[in-house]
Amino acid sequence: ATTTAFCSSMTDFKAAFELLDNRGCGRITMEAVCAFVENIDKPPPRRTIQALYNEFDVDSSGDIDETEFHDLCAALEKVTK
Repeated sequence: ATTTAFCSSMTDFKAAFELLDNRGCGRITMEAVCAFVENIDKPPPRRTIQALYNEFDVDSSGDIDETEFHDLCAALEKVTK
């Protein structure tokens, strides 16, 4: 399992995604991702979060699904080290 600064296990990752999916549709918004990321110790600037969000929104839906969120968290871990 991939470990990120945001989620230490796949169980944590899934739980975090479910908390952020406040619409219950299996997708999360940019605002939800920003709120999540801005709660870590040294969050990247919002423009960095937005750029990564856009990069990992592979289907260009405007929302992030669970797979995209996992990939986004792995990328965010790299920029927050």
